[in-house]
Amino acid sequence: MEKKSKIVLFSAFLIVIIFNIWGLSSSQKGVFRFGEGSILLNNLNAPWFMMDGMSLLMMAALLPIFYIDQLSGELNSGAYRLYALRPYRRFELWLGKLLALATTTVVGIGIVYIISMIGSKTFFLAAIQRHFTVLRTK
Repeated sequence: MEKKSKIVLFSAFLIVIIFNIWGLSSSQKGVFRFGEGSILLNNLNAPWFMMDGMSLLMMAALLPIFYIDQLSGELNSGAYRLYALRPYRRFELWLGKLLALATTTVVGIGIVYIISMIGSKTFFLAAIQRHFTVLRTK
C-alpha cells in the first residue's frame, strides 16, 4: 500500500472517530449491548462506549487491510527471498510477523483510546464523586 493511501485510510478512520464522539456527545447517553439498558455518559465511562463503537470498524475493515498489506507487501517486494537467505527457521520468521501484527493491533487500539480520552475530557461532563461512609456496628 502506498504512503498516500495509508494517509487517506488513517484520515478516514480519524473522521469516523470524530463522528463517533460527536454522536455520543449529542445524546449524552450510552446504550449497552444486547438491550441491557442505557446510562448517562460522563468523562469516565464515555471512552469505553467510544471504543465499543469503533471495535467493529477496526476488526472488520481497518486491521485486515493493514494485515494483508504487511503480508503481501513482503511477498511482492521479494523480501521473503532475502529472509530465506538468512539462517532463520520458518517458525521464527512467522513468529516475528505475528508479533509485528500484534504490535500493529495494540498501537491502533491505543490511538483510538487516547483520542477517546481526549474527546471525553473535552465534550462530556465530569463524573460526580460519591463519598460513601462505612457504618460500623459494635
